[in-house]
Amino acid sequence: MKITKLSELSSGMPQMQTALQGWEVLILADYIKQEWVNGEPVEIKKTEKIIGTRQPLKFEEVELLPEGQRNWKHYWLHVDAKYKQLNIQQIVTIKGQNYRIMAIQDYSLNGFYEYHIVKDYQNNA
Repeated sequence: MKITKLSELSSGMPQMQTALQGWEVLILADYIKQEWVNGEPVEIKKTEKIIGTRQPLKFEEVELLPEGQRNWKHYWLHVDAKYKQLNIQQIVTIKGQNYRIMAIQDYSLNGFYEYHIVKDYQNNA
């Protein structure tokens, strides 16, 4: 009888990586880490390149948002699960525009992460 390691088993869930291929764009994800240097907090920014696909929220989803947020630019961002998971309030740059991550759905069993992102008006020139 062959012994199979748990890490070798697939999740049994449909894998979505191939559905994302061809629609993907380069995304720059800024990771900001705070460290103490000589008793002072210092922010260290590290930018990593990841690949993902962006699509606008459906009209029905925008209608569910508070009235004051409906004019904002809302998108879904789908990223292959091979990349490090992003965090809420993290900034990502897509085609020169900054977006802020507002929500995360972990579909890593299916091979991807889904993020709700909003155009970051504070950090866009």
